Amino acid sequence: MAAPRDRVRFDEQGVTSIAGRLARSADDSDHECRHVLGNLEFGPRTAGEHYRNCGAVVEDGYRRVRRACDEWVATVNAHVDALRTAADHYTERDAATADDLARVPGPDTLRGDPGRWSR
Repeated sequence: MAAPRDRVRFDEQGVTSIAGRLARSADDSDHECRHVLGNLEFGPRTAGEHYRNCGAVVEDGYRRVRRACDEWVATVNAHVDALRTAADHYTERDAATADDLARVPGPDTLRGDPGRWSR
């Protein structure tokens, strides 16, 4: 029979890898936006006086996307921590239950005192 701790499988390396990829996605989107939009310094010097307001709107939109990606990564990391805690708790409870069951007297012990069942 497998040990109780072997029943719960939590791929910490896999979850950490996914969280890392999500963290890199914020950096990738930052790089891609800068590649497509330029240096993101919007003002009369870079976009011209006529496009200053449009540039500010694009820059604000970009910052919102960046903030959303960062929040997503933080949320995923919180979920990773919660999953790790839940898996640890489940593993501990499973082991404690197995220990408790191991201490329950077997049927031979219970048969020795028939009055035990009537009390």
